[in-house]
Amino acid sequence: MKRTGLFISIFICLLLFTALGISAGKSDFINVSTNRNGEYDIYTVPQSVSAGYRYGPSYIVNGDGSIDAWFAASGSSIEQWDWIMYKHFDGESWSEEKCVLQPTPNGFDHYSCCDPGVIYLNGYYYLTYTSTMNYDQTDNSLFVARSQNPDGPYEKWNGKGWGGYSPKPLIAFSEDSSFWGIGEASMTEVGGILYLYYTENGSKGHSTALVTADANDENWPQSLEFRGYVLENTTSDAIDVKYVEKFEKFIAVASDERMTDNSYLVFYESNDGLRFRMSDICKKDVFAYCHNPGLSGDGRGHITEGMRCFVSYAYGKGWGVWNTRVLPIDISISDRIDRSEQYTASRAITSFARDTRDPSSLDITAISPQTKCVIRASSQSAKIKLTVNYCTAFRDKWKSISSFGDEVMMYGYDESVIKRIGSSMEFEVVGAGDTMITIELRGHITYVYVFIYDISNMADIKALLPAGGSEFYITDRCGSDELQIKSVLYYNDGTLDYILGNQCGLLNIEYDGTAIKIYTDGHITPIKTGLCSVRVSYGEIYYELTVNISGHNLSYKGFPDVKGTGWYYEGVRYCYEKGYISGTDKGLFMPDSTLTREQLVVILARIDGVKLSYYTDSPFNDVKSGSWYAPAVSWAYKGGYVNGVGNNDFGVGRAITREELAVLLHRYSLDMSIYPQKIYSYHDWGKISSWASDSVNWAVVKGILSSTDTKIPTLSPKMTVTRAQAAKIFMAYDGI
Repeated sequence: MKRTGLFISIFICLLLFTALGISAGKSDFINVSTNRNGEYDIYTVPQSVSAGYRYGPSYIVNGDGSIDAWFAASGSSIEQWDWIMYKHFDGESWSEEKCVLQPTPNGFDHYSCCDPGVIYLNGYYYLTYTSTMNYDQTDNSLFVARSQNPDGPYEKWNGKGWGGYSPKPLIAFSEDSSFWGIGEASMTEVGGILYLYYTENGSKGHSTALVTADANDENWPQSLEFRGYVLENTTSDAIDVKYVEKFEKFIAVASDERMTDNSYLVFYESNDGLRFRMSDICKKDVFAYCHNPGLSGDGRGHITEGMRCFVSYAYGKGWGVWNTRVLPIDISISDRIDRSEQYTASRAITSFARDTRDPSSLDITAISPQTKCVIRASSQSAKIKLTVNYCTAFRDKWKSISSFGDEVMMYGYDESVIKRIGSSMEFEVVGAGDTMITIELRGHITYVYVFIYDISNMADIKALLPAGGSEFYITDRCGSDELQIKSVLYYNDGTLDYILGNQCGLLNIEYDGTAIKIYTDGHITPIKTGLCSVRVSYGEIYYELTVNISGHNLSYKGFPDVKGTGWYYEGVRYCYEKGYISGTDKGLFMPDSTLTREQLVVILARIDGVKLSYYTDSPFNDVKSGSWYAPAVSWAYKGGYVNGVGNNDFGVGRAITREELAVLLHRYSLDMSIYPQKIYSYHDWGKISSWASDSVNWAVVKGILSSTDTKIPTLSPKMTVTRAQAAKIFMAYDGI
């Protein structure tokens, strides 16, 4: 009898959701359960070393059951902090690892290649990574490389195409150099669109941003378009995103309270990939001190039906002493967030496994010049000598590759600058110039950059380049601590300077002083809106930047039908200045007119700041493509905020009620916290529909809805919303 009643209740709820126009399926939550059966460490710190790590894993599960995996690992020296390592699972065991990506000597990424994110598109593995030119390990930017094979060789993005030895940022960090910056990317492809998520830790706090591009465009880095922040000011570390085909939802994993004895994994989900909400917490089976997790998925970043699913994370108490765990998971769907493990204890590290294999039995995993990545010599020198060593996964001993004789291949260099002497590690100096030597041993590759300089001009400038972005977008309320001009000055002897503004007094910075002010350290303060060009030069060598300053608010000039003494005046003014609500074609605001469903979704899209040009299709019969509201309706439908009203109609022209508005704003807010019940203090609380009760209570708690009667506390849940009321409600919503 109880089960029958439950089924009837569920059926009624579904009918109510349909009447309201909210998709019950899209309102569900992805839940994740962990399974210790089959878990293992894919990497353990060697017994013979004091530290070691493989963190931020990126996995591709292939159709034949094999797996490709990439990890951030320690590099070779103080010149190269991090490398990207690769392993392959053939269905039975994991291969020995191999270094597949190293920094480019003297390049924009010369310090580091870490935080891998990998996707397979149109015959290429695209590998994003984080790097910096700042020795303080801040001011990071995002880079990308590609290869037709998972284990390389990889060619890096150079700003215009692929290859060469001058990698340029995929996304440059243009704010103050003391901030951590941009990096830790994750990618998935849905419907021909590449979704690229990355950490931005700057003036806006720790957030996750999204850019998209045409996944079928070989040079997609040139067409990236900023879509907004999908998570803002979270305590989670970098998210790894996949698309769950069965549920048509995006899923993301991160760690929270990372590297502490209370750390855990937190999962987020999204209907459209643009706005994520927390959906589950996994803690009891996750080791304490966890951080930088990654999810399994196929080459496109999808979790498909029947796929082997797992999450992997680094853990360990000591800094840089981290094993890497692989933990199987199951993904399901339910009608609620699962926080049941939030206050359980993290899994204690009772013992920390170490790799005790015999070092002499291990294969080569990488070669490197270590502290000799760049060689500088005078053109009067007779010859130069390379020092290149090899290591195993243990990194406990480095030995010269010279003993391998003819197996060592060297190529790609300019023979008008240097010429190899036989099969040795020595080169004859031919003439002044610079060139890169590619060194290969048994499929392992590294690079040495050689500068042969003329003594007469060794102090001269070779090039001046922007280290941050070349286009700055700010508002007229931007603070002076946000944007910063950064330059790299290359000299003819192969050395370089990383310069903030004109702190060293070497550069000349020219700009319109009526539009912006640029301080000695390169910080920019806007003065007025519009475009402003900046020229940064050293003698006759220069580059140019563009600063685009937009107005923060529209100027409110009033409406004939809105009185300054009206109770809704401030709401109207606020929403107009924000660009949420505009007047009619007759110059009126019409405060007493009701708010329709299509008007609501247009306002919601304006609040979100979403770029509606991506939404060209119409999912409803009564929404005509090309109408002023069609893109907003499509966006709201795909985001799961609204559905139809039956017969595949959206309900164009239908007025929206206060309780419906509360439900839609609640759902859009992604706030699923439980709040004390305050609706019972209103005399008409019993008139609130059961499916709207929690949302109306949320709106009351947040101050979005208040009494419609000055004498008796009244919520009027079935009352239709006027434009005046909507203005006040949206102003209140912005304040939460």
